[in-house]
Amino acid sequence: MDNTNSIQFTLFEAIYSTPDMVKVGILADKYNFDCVMMGDHALDFTGLVKADPWGVLSNIGAKTSNIKMGTDVTCLYRYHPSKIAHIVATLDELTRGRIILGLGAGEAMNVEPFGIKFEKPIQRIKRLKEGIEVIRALWNSNENNKVDYDGEFYKMNKAWLQQEPYKNIPPIYIGSLGGEKMLNLIGEIGDGWQSACNSIEMFRNRVEIIKESAIRNKRDYNKIDKCATIVGVMTEDKEIQKQAIEGYKHVILILNNIKSLIKLGLELENPDNIDLSYQTILAKQDAVEESAKIAQQIPNEFAEQFMVLGTPEEFIEKIDQYKKAGATNIFLWDWVAEGLNRSPKMAEENLRIFNNKVMKYFKE
Repeated sequence: MDNTNSIQFTLFEAIYSTPDMVKVGILADKYNFDCVMMGDHALDFTGLVKADPWGVLSNIGAKTSNIKMGTDVTCLYRYHPSKIAHIVATLDELTRGRIILGLGAGEAMNVEPFGIKFEKPIQRIKRLKEGIEVIRALWNSNENNKVDYDGEFYKMNKAWLQQEPYKNIPPIYIGSLGGEKMLNLIGEIGDGWQSACNSIEMFRNRVEIIKESAIRNKRDYNKIDKCATIVGVMTEDKEIQKQAIEGYKHVILILNNIKSLIKLGLELENPDNIDLSYQTILAKQDAVEESAKIAQQIPNEFAEQFMVLGTPEEFIEKIDQYKKAGATNIFLWDWVAEGLNRSPKMAEENLRIFNNKVMKYFKE
């Protein structure tokens, strides 16, 4: 295995109560994680991403000194870019430059129920690009360098922020499930890619799209952080592995385009009649329930491509494969060690085991 290049490790927090998220974020700092990320959803199909991230991250930031932190991801439908720029600049000063802003194009579940029009994909991507341009311009603004901006979605007229980021402007990562237009946008203007649910083959192919876009736009591809999300259970118990696989099939289906799964070899009944998309169906509870039924068609062997299962050595091997496919950051999204569970009481032991048995291999 190639152990010459370091890789970062990020903990994604979702399963705890709001006070416990602060505690776990502090523990992630203690056990040498490079970053902690939180979702930014009013509604989430798993029911796990509940808390507004900004208050939690400010608490973690005030009680730690090393770990970076950010959102995975924030949607500009629910915030004006000027507000995001202000919040993040404030947190960046609070944490002395440890904030990462994760942005995405949005999903229906967090837009339509609140009376906000959910636009077509091309409009959402244009809105996201404009929003990023506005946010960066405001971070670089001052009384003598005010922002004028005349976009399709956002207008600025001699705007500026008195609150500045700590030193350098924070990096902006872009969340994408793997659509080519979003991957191209990452190569064009993103500082990182926050992926969701990829097999190694999918990840490799999508990283290549980002690389080609970066080259076209005369950017240094190596400076773009490519984040691979992993889920699984560290155990040799096949029954526990099976339970984990069954629980993750629905996520695999929701967070991937059906055509991409079929291309990878998945066979479904009447696939042409299945219209599933994370961005569109999740405003409808009956669609979520229907997708859960369809997910049971996914064979266990197919689902295993998207998971990490087995011994610490098998975890290291799978992470190394993602690394060779282009990953520079591993997002630990939903993971548990053998004999433990996801409760807050077990959080420290889970993080300790992952640090000692997996992370140290890549850090030494």
